[in-house]
Amino acid sequence: MEDEQRFRELVDLLPQPVFEFDLFGRFTFANQSAFETFGYTPEEMEAGVNVLATVAPDERDRAWNGIQAILHTGPRPRGYAAEYTALRKDGSTFPAMIYSSLISRGGETVGVRGVIIDITGQKQAEEHDRQYVKTLEFLSNTATDYVRMSAKTDIYRYISDRLVELFPGSGNTVSSIDADAGTLTIRAAGGPESFLAVVDDIRARRPEALTFRAPSKISGSLAEIPRGTTEASHRELPPDLILRIEALYSGGKIYGIGFWWEGELFGSAHILLPPGMTLRRSKRVSTFIHQTSIALQRQRVETELRESEEKYRMLFEGSSDGILLAVAGRVMDCNERASMMLGRPREGIVGQALADLSSVHQPDGRSFADAVQETLEAAFGTPQSCSWRFRRGDGDLIDADVFVTALNVRGHAVLFVTLRDVTERKRAEAALQQANRKLRLLSGLTHHDILNQVTGAAGYLEFLKDFIPPDPKAQEYLRRIAMTMEMIQRQIAFARDYEDMGTKAPRWWRIDTVVRAAADLPGLNALDLRVETGRLEIYADPMVEMAFANLFENAVRHGGRVNEIQVSFRVEGTTGIITVQDDGIGIPGGEKELIFRRGFGKNTGFGLFLIREILSITGITVTETGEEGRGARFEIAVPEGAYRFGAPVGDDRPA
Repeated sequence: MEDEQRFRELVDLLPQPVFEFDLFGRFTFANQSAFETFGYTPEEMEAGVNVLATVAPDERDRAWNGIQAILHTGPRPRGYAAEYTALRKDGSTFPAMIYSSLISRGGETVGVRGVIIDITGQKQAEEHDRQYVKTLEFLSNTATDYVRMSAKTDIYRYISDRLVELFPGSGNTVSSIDADAGTLTIRAAGGPESFLAVVDDIRARRPEALTFRAPSKISGSLAEIPRGTTEASHRELPPDLILRIEALYSGGKIYGIGFWWEGELFGSAHILLPPGMTLRRSKRVSTFIHQTSIALQRQRVETELRESEEKYRMLFEGSSDGILLAVAGRVMDCNERASMMLGRPREGIVGQALADLSSVHQPDGRSFADAVQETLEAAFGTPQSCSWRFRRGDGDLIDADVFVTALNVRGHAVLFVTLRDVTERKRAEAALQQANRKLRLLSGLTHHDILNQVTGAAGYLEFLKDFIPPDPKAQEYLRRIAMTMEMIQRQIAFARDYEDMGTKAPRWWRIDTVVRAAADLPGLNALDLRVETGRLEIYADPMVEMAFANLFENAVRHGGRVNEIQVSFRVEGTTGIITVQDDGIGIPGGEKELIFRRGFGKNTGFGLFLIREILSITGITVTETGEEGRGARFEIAVPEGAYRFGAPVGDDRPA
């Protein structure tokens, strides 16, 4: 008895319920924690409380069978364990794990003793884990579905089905938004058949069907609509339909969702909860709203692009130039002409990066990576044109003139790339350049040979003078022969200069530098030259220095006593005017246009003709506007876009 008393005093100190019951299931002992946990008093236990009274009713048969199994199986070293739903006196329950063993006296089994562990915390943790896994599965499946979804998929039907899954027993409507028209249109509904029947009646009875005026403010998250069905229906439903909806969800709450992305509303939804159902703002709900907003925005962009494609498909496909549409450096569409040019089927182009279609090295010598980055970045500022080299499907390279412009489609940049195949033209140009090189070589050799012969003839002419008597008539003939040979030499020199004209690409030239270099030639350095052009640059042929040199030489040769030349610049409208003014005798009024004709003048007549030809290569014109007796004045008109003001002298930037 002393051991029994010590045992009971010890177990009263334990925080877990400890019990004993006899073979009939009547409690014979319980510690203090058991009384506190189940709500019974010692007197009630002495009056007789059966063990099954502490087990939930639907588990009592299983519990009794378990007790009988323990009694008939006999003792075990580690005892027995079983999980039940425990029932308190007040009717509340909690999950419990019961560990028990047999009570034996004199070799006979007289009852069962055990300990009860409240596993509510464990169950809650397990439920939390299950909900977490369920949330991950739901969001993962949603994300996968949205990624695989095409523009033709009924995304509103999908959203409605997922909302039913999120909020079982609820009804919902999912709507599109037309911001321009200020309307909202229900695209899908989900929930019980009774609710869907009301939606069908709304569609049938309203002239506007399921289109309503859009509310002035739609929340970007889950928000309760305080005035219920009336506000949720935009105050546009007949009273009897409102009453039908309220009857279905009487006592329930209505929530609204706005699907926003980057400040723009792409859709909305209403959720009608049945009575007693509580809607909690969980991670699953907020993430689903975020995923759906992005998916609706993406589908709108794809839909708008598809509609635009249908609208302009005829022009797109009928173009004689190849056309590529690219987003983020990847081709999203191309026309038939581009497919033919690149020697690939359309499906072999769409989805490809521009790098996959281009040659590694471009015509200007840059690598593809450098060229594409510079060109595409520049296109977002202003349209770009350039030469590009593509690789066809069969491996051949083609050259194309490319025009790139960036289109803004609701804030998204789409590159519109036009291709014009110039491969044959490039080959023809290369062949022509090769032919020109050969002709120039032949011409140079011919010029050289002729000049050698003329030089030889001039030498023989000098020898001949010693053998010709000093007859005035004979001497006149000799003088004319000498003048003819000098003219031949000048004409060959002019032909060589004229041949070089236009053979090199024009570029930007700093005028004050060009003018001073031109005036530094022999016979011109005695001039008083004043240059007042500032940082002016013009786009001209590389022979522009020769043009100014010829202009100065012409002034010295034909202007009488020219001591000063002034070069200045002004702008008239959009045209830049470079004025070259000397202090010579000027040009007679009847010769102002004749002086630019080939062969006109006192010497070769090539100087001013050559000047006009050189400048005309880049659209620059020259006229004489001076007054006879007050010096010659040449005005060089430079068109808009062919003049600019460069960096100050000493700046490292190239002209």
